[in-house]
Amino acid sequence: MVTRQTILTYTQPHQQVLNKLLKTNQQPAAALSLNIFEENLSFTVYPNPADDVIYIQNVNNATVNFIHLIDSSGKIIKTYKDNTEQLDVSSVSSGNYLLFIQTPKQKVVKKMIIK
Repeated sequence: MVTRQTILTYTQPHQQVLNKLLKTNQQPAAALSLNIFEENLSFTVYPNPADDVIYIQNVNNATVNFIHLIDSSGKIIKTYKDNTEQLDVSSVSSGNYLLFIQTPKQKVVKKMIIK
């Protein structure tokens, strides 16, 4: 489980992105607290760094509502709703990103680098 201390160790741009995610209208209404960002071993994201495709292994076959690819300024670059196991990032600029995975029961954030 990600603790408050873990979340606060993100770099300043990542902390700003997390703050924006908590305020965005893009996600279903939910009680907001730090415990919604849990370490979830049921999602494996690879390769990291990625070139053209990011693969998401959903071990528990949880329903995924959507996945946001978010840049370091907090802008949602892409939203994936249909194919959430193989994300095409070939048109995305190189840089550091966050993957925000929304399921009916949980929100998961993973750091990604795109080459």
